[in-house]
Amino acid sequence: MSNRFAARPKTTGLLFAIALLALAELAGHAAYRLRRGHFLWDQPVTSLFDPYAMERHAPGVAAGLGTDRHGFVHNGYDRDLRERGGRFLIFVLGGSTVEGLGVANDETIPAQLETMLNAKTPDAYWVVNAGYHGHISYQELGVLSGQITPRFKPDLVIALDGRNDGAVGAAYKNWRPNWQPYYDLVETGVNAMRDPPLWVGAPAWFMRRSAIVKAAVALRVRLRQELPGGMEKPDVETPISEAVVDEVVAAYFANLAAAEARTREIGVPFIAFLQPTLIAPLRPRMTPFEEAELLSYERRIYGREGMFRPGMESFYKKASERGRGRRWFHDLSGLLANAEGEPYVDSCHYSKDGGKIIARAIYGALLKDGLLEKRP
Repeated sequence: MSNRFAARPKTTGLLFAIALLALAELAGHAAYRLRRGHFLWDQPVTSLFDPYAMERHAPGVAAGLGTDRHGFVHNGYDRDLRERGGRFLIFVLGGSTVEGLGVANDETIPAQLETMLNAKTPDAYWVVNAGYHGHISYQELGVLSGQITPRFKPDLVIALDGRNDGAVGAAYKNWRPNWQPYYDLVETGVNAMRDPPLWVGAPAWFMRRSAIVKAAVALRVRLRQELPGGMEKPDVETPISEAVVDEVVAAYFANLAAAEARTREIGVPFIAFLQPTLIAPLRPRMTPFEEAELLSYERRIYGREGMFRPGMESFYKKASERGRGRRWFHDLSGLLANAEGEPYVDSCHYSKDGGKIIARAIYGALLKDGLLEKRP
């Protein structure tokens, strides 16, 4: 009896290739399940597109840092912010350090601040964690204008930031707002939807379900030296110029001033804090762990040593100087300079103890400035 597959080598090769792809797909899904605890097609949707700030948390997420029904990182429990009663409602804006990457929900800076505020009068204050990883002052302004003031009636708005503005804004030889590439991508996508090709939506579908496609995209990002989300790697070849840093600092304060003006017009106090971060002038005696984490970040994101630190040191120096005399601005950048132990969990995120020091400093500033009293 003749072997029909031997007479059809192309068919045999095709079937063999399909079998190999199937095995690779199965292996990829098994590896993903072992690493993440769930299969690729079961991964929860944790972030959503936001027209005001590009991205926001999905509401009611249980994985990682859990979110409440409104899509804010909760402080260990869910609550309806619209049913606040007579509680004093505070929103804290910022990036991943406010969000709390590296600690648990009840250990984030907003959660620890809430605990301190309620020490004498239980449940009198609600502090809402409006932080999101990667956000800079421009995106915080979007969160404030689009997600907070039209939907809730805060008694106080706090911004704890600076690190992301400096790290990303000063990462290019020629300054440009670091939110522009995101908006450029969204603009292209939205305009494509007006007359979509047949395959529109297929890449996203495969990314959620195919281990091979996900691995291929990750490899492309690595080979092209891209950052996640289509962002470019920093193109710094020499330490950033002082003129560029001046523009970055000016943009940072312009965004903060716009936030302060918006809240002032609706009768809500605003206060901003320049956050600590891990650079030599702000942490002169780093632990070996901190040194290693900072070096790893610099090499991974900037490609080589000596690119990240000079720009950040210049940014913080100029931001500290520019902020003097502004009643709504407080400089906490040196707060962790001599902190004992390890206040950082990596190159920029705070440990529970580091966050506690910052929360205590914010609490003291709010008391001193008289910002914990209800406005008529």
